[in-house]
Amino acid sequence: MRIILGVLPSVYSLYFINHYLRVQKGTLEAVVVSTKPVVIDRRPVLGIPDINFLIQRFGFSYFGFLLANQWLLSKVNRQSEQDNESSKLWNLTRLSDEYGFSLIYADDFNSDDTINIINEINPNYFLINGCDQILSPRFLNRSRPQAINIHPSLLPDDRGVDPVFQKLLRGDLTCSTSLHQISAEIDRGPIYCQSRQDLGSVGSYLEFSMAHAVLASEILQSFLQNPNEPKPQKESAQYPYKSWPQKHEIQQFKQQGGRFLSKAAINQFLNFTFTHC
Repeated sequence: MRIILGVLPSVYSLYFINHYLRVQKGTLEAVVVSTKPVVIDRRPVLGIPDINFLIQRFGFSYFGFLLANQWLLSKVNRQSEQDNESSKLWNLTRLSDEYGFSLIYADDFNSDDTINIINEINPNYFLINGCDQILSPRFLNRSRPQAINIHPSLLPDDRGVDPVFQKLLRGDLTCSTSLHQISAEIDRGPIYCQSRQDLGSVGSYLEFSMAHAVLASEILQSFLQNPNEPKPQKESAQYPYKSWPQKHEIQQFKQQGGRFLSKAAINQFLNFTFTHC
């Protein structure tokens, strides 16, 4: 089984790949890393020039969480260079060296260059997990590879950008994941399989995100061992599509006692010790 994974560099995607390769013993031919700027409210976010926009859009607490994500990724980069840190979370370069997959950097997954590289590898599946690049009809209208998205909710509920946050906001501590065929409509393709686990308690957004990364790697490996045909999604959803969290939602989350980070979750992330939902 030949698999290519497309990701946006993030805390969630990095934890997922570590768990899929190191715990689930999965395999990858390549990881396509998106270098395209993240788009928020149709505006590409390019870094320092957009700090004021991010603070005004989300508030200081969420902006601080976005900065903390980058700090966590830089910590993983540093510890990945040290041989005596082999039990901790690894960055993509270390994972590539250890597991022999190629790293491909692309600002457009639909470009001729990227598609030609994918064609040369000739994978069975092109997986997307935690990535905002939209695959074109040209990409999707091929018999191979099958394009599959891993979405952290029980579709059709919670389509959109950050279902992990939306579930926490309404007090839903169900860790859930759907594998679905990618279609022209976002998060609406036929579903291959779904899984859910009730956690009971969650200490922070980061902990909930790691739980979803673990569940995603488990359901992916289960599907690859026993592939099945997808079934159409239901049309109606109790919790419809939502884009990035709104400022008032973030304030509500904080008022409810929600936390984006905790010391315990940060340690679990860096030490790669959150391995079971």
